[in-house]
Amino acid sequence: MERKVDEKTIMGSTKSFPYFGATDIIVELDPIYEDSLLEHYGEALTKSLLYFEAQRSGALPSNQRVNWRGDSALRDGSDAHIDLTGGYYDAGDNMKFGFPLAFTTTMLAWSNVEMASQLKAHGEAENALAALKWATDYLIKAHPEPNVLYGQVGDGNSDHACWMRPEDMTTPRPSYRIDAQHPGADLAGETAAAMAAASLAFAPSDAAYAQTLIDHAKDLFEFGKDHPGVYHNSIPNAAGFYPSSGHEDELLWAAAWLHRATGDQTYLDYLTQASNTGGSRTVFAWDDKFLGAQVLAAKLVFEGKVKNEGKMAEHKSMAEQFICNCAQKGYNNVKKTPGGLLWFLPWDNLQYTASASFVLSTYSKYLKAAQASVQCPNGVLQASDLLDLARAQVDYILGSNPKNMSYMVGFGTNYPNRPHHRGASIVSIKKDPKPIICNEGFAWYSNPEPNPNVLVGAIVGGPDDNDAYQDERSDFQHAEPDTATVAPLVDYGDALTKTLLYFEAQRSGKLPSNQRVSWRGDSALRDGSDVHLDLTGGYYDSGDNMKFGFPLAFTATMLAWSSVEMSSQLKAHHEYDHALAALKWVTDYLIKAHPEPNVLYGQVGDGNSDHACWMRPEDMTTPRPSYRIDAQHPGADLAGETAAAMAAASLAFAPTDAAYAKTLIGHAKDLFEFAKAHPGVYQSSISNAGGFYASSGYEDELLWAAAWLHRATNDQTYLDYVTKASNTGGSRTVFAWDDKFVGVQVLMAKLALEGKVKNDGKIAEYKSMAESFICNCAQKGSNNVKKTPGGLLWFLPWNNLQYTVSASFVLSAYSKYLNDTNASIKCPNGALEASDLVNLARAQVDYILGSNPKRMSYMVGFGTNYPTRPHHRGASIVSIKKSNALVECSQGFSEWFHNPAPNPNVIVGGVVGGPDENDAYGDDRTDYQKAEPAPVTVAPLVGLLAAIA
Repeated sequence: MERKVDEKTIMGSTKSFPYFGATDIIVELDPIYEDSLLEHYGEALTKSLLYFEAQRSGALPSNQRVNWRGDSALRDGSDAHIDLTGGYYDAGDNMKFGFPLAFTTTMLAWSNVEMASQLKAHGEAENALAALKWATDYLIKAHPEPNVLYGQVGDGNSDHACWMRPEDMTTPRPSYRIDAQHPGADLAGETAAAMAAASLAFAPSDAAYAQTLIDHAKDLFEFGKDHPGVYHNSIPNAAGFYPSSGHEDELLWAAAWLHRATGDQTYLDYLTQASNTGGSRTVFAWDDKFLGAQVLAAKLVFEGKVKNEGKMAEHKSMAEQFICNCAQKGYNNVKKTPGGLLWFLPWDNLQYTASASFVLSTYSKYLKAAQASVQCPNGVLQASDLLDLARAQVDYILGSNPKNMSYMVGFGTNYPNRPHHRGASIVSIKKDPKPIICNEGFAWYSNPEPNPNVLVGAIVGGPDDNDAYQDERSDFQHAEPDTATVAPLVDYGDALTKTLLYFEAQRSGKLPSNQRVSWRGDSALRDGSDVHLDLTGGYYDSGDNMKFGFPLAFTATMLAWSSVEMSSQLKAHHEYDHALAALKWVTDYLIKAHPEPNVLYGQVGDGNSDHACWMRPEDMTTPRPSYRIDAQHPGADLAGETAAAMAAASLAFAPTDAAYAKTLIGHAKDLFEFAKAHPGVYQSSISNAGGFYASSGYEDELLWAAAWLHRATNDQTYLDYVTKASNTGGSRTVFAWDDKFVGVQVLMAKLALEGKVKNDGKIAEYKSMAESFICNCAQKGSNNVKKTPGGLLWFLPWNNLQYTVSASFVLSAYSKYLNDTNASIKCPNGALEASDLVNLARAQVDYILGSNPKRMSYMVGFGTNYPTRPHHRGASIVSIKKSNALVECSQGFSEWFHNPAPNPNVIVGGVVGGPDENDAYGDDRTDYQKAEPAPVTVAPLVGLLAAIA
């Protein structure tokens, strides 16, 4: 932290400054910025961890990635005959202040613990633990005896009187400590919290280190309890920089983490017997941990580990008061800037915004797991509301603000280039090893040029309460970054949840008791009665009331592929059961639609009559004929796709329901044989489908079915079918409901990458073609996919997003295969690593979710600016739960279809067709080419979101 501008004001100032905030790891979320930069939060996550490397004190490791830094402060602790090297420098200084450093450590640990699966999914788990360990290794050294803790290295006044690179430091480096005669329960308590939280982060990978941390935490907690008082009375040099307002919050915070780490009732008793629970707080920061303790206590209540009564109920109530105030639904709402930033305090406001946003995202996770909500004085908050608010704050920080500036250094193209930071503002010692002495450094300080070193990942103090920011190095109040303001970002879990809600809105038939989309009702309960079969169930197609079997089977295959390939990520986000439920709703229907080996019902409803009416599914009076293929009326494409769906789904259900999986495999085998024996396109047998989902051929579906049957059964027969095919598809331009060649090619490439088959002959051809498609998507091929000016992959004018999503799913799946086998792709115009594919897929998702020129999320119900008039019968007509009066065929058009008002029902999770090739979108219900959401779009999005979350 900084508190002066030049030597005179520095030397004469005695003013103290509250400063520092939550240091939390950036964990992926759905980006929605105001500019159209196709940056994503995975990049921000990586950069936040690079920032910690730039802040390192001590001897740098061999794998140091920030190469403008060098070794520094190698004699720290020598005055006390102890090794106190390491740790992190504070903000833009060369000081090690133990009080905020310990809070930084606790928040790094909480991020590692709470978001472990997301960090792993992004390949940043090791870097996050490395950032944490750099701090905990130092804190262990700083605690050489049970009642001794070194809480500061460096003299704050001397340090602030000089502007020097850390590598050049000539300022005094005294070591300050607390002990039994010079107590500091706040410092001891915060360090105990840091050690306990960190033990949870390291426990899965290093049990011995975790135990060491727990031992230190226990000792420090007892030290803090036995020797009360604020630490700056014992370390007065700290008082002008980080004075403490008390020690009760730190001891509660430590007890909460020790209980979480050990399960020891003693620590829970401390929490429940505390005389002061903190009340309703206005900030969560380095000097106020009450809110953190309240949130951890609330977690215990949600999990049923303690009763919601007494002090625990008080903790939970106070946590939720803070959240309500942030959400503008409380009694003492947090101020917001005109641009929408939560505004707490003038000095480095972003630290408080970041900490509050982390609380929101974490509490959202707890609410979701407990299926709970927050009752505020002025409304109810669901888990998704908390995520939306946290996301909005992160969006602001990363560029969606009146300045169109990213307040994270090095992120995007418009960010602060003069942050108040000694090391970044002076030429690197690697470029000029000549020492830069104390006064000489101020020439760099006063230099109007941008900093010579980019402090990547740092977040500056931020704008004022009117959204103004000047990018002045001398404005330490707004321009100084620190290890406390690396903002927490939430993940794509909200969007993932919404995709699965969408499928519930599309359900046909008798709705189950656990139906979550409450505006829908039972419908089409006599489907199949004309042929004396039960054909109820399945999903309606897009915005219609039809069940078209060909795209419906592809929807099932892609839901199954998503569930199989991304099962661990779905489990981590608590959506695995919902994904399997979405899949089973369609496979149950497909099983009923296949009553005999050579019979498959491929459509229910008359497309022409359905399209001539605008009716809720619950009101349908249009004809519901059942159409089928059989030996005399073949459709190898329809049978093949349904076989693929059954085989893929068998893999999804095998771990939880072996009998159901076996049933699916039986149907898949029969359908494959049916298709092989009776070639032809299905619309020749079901002519009514020809005007809606006509097939271009059946070769791809048979290969697709064989590929999935081989993966599900490992039967060589199916692999032989694929490898002996005369047509491997060549280089394709799309992957979609009518063209499965890319899917086949990818599955064969997987086998080759895994070494299960030789990469020669037809297999090599499949692999080459799969990678040709990927290269073209990545703009490194011979026939690159067109992109809109805003960066969206552009395939076809009608519902382009279905093709974008399917292609992006392929990219994410193939990235996994490359990563698992340490392979890469050689394109005509460059190489592609696994990370390149994930980055491209994420950029497309980012566009869909709001990072586009329209600043619009094309997923309905996601964010705050999304289509409100999607082309969808059920959503556009008042719910039958609100008005059960029949809405007749033509009445639906006159009163609802042409009504300019937003749809009365929000079809959450539906993804519309999307913008045109120039990024334009009109949100017009009559524009079915762009405004209609479709299951074939959302099914692969389930796996795609899980992959990047």
